[in-house]
Amino acid sequence: MKKVVLISALVAIAATTVASATLVVSKDRTARLEQVARLQNLSIIALENKDLMLACKAEIVAANALGKSKHRSDVAGSIKKSRDTICNQAVVADLKKNKSKKA
Repeated sequence: MKKVVLISALVAIAATTVASATLVVSKDRTARLEQVARLQNLSIIALENKDLMLACKAEIVAANALGKSKHRSDVAGSIKKSRDTICNQAVVADLKKNKSKKA
């Protein structure tokens, strides 16, 4: 009987440990996804204000945060595609701006 109680207690402790570890991972993932959402919102606002460099920086940080959350690849692929498009536009706009300053 004592062995059964001991084994049950060990199983309960192990289950509690796994549950708490899962909760910590879930909270971290949720926090990262909230960060991604805020950065995507910043990117939209920056684009509305025609600030391509800020939008690019926000997209880069969002892509990195999403990568750290180990989320599904289709979501990460969408963020990376958006980042690449915006950052390419920012580089082209910056080159045009610098070219016009030299002329």
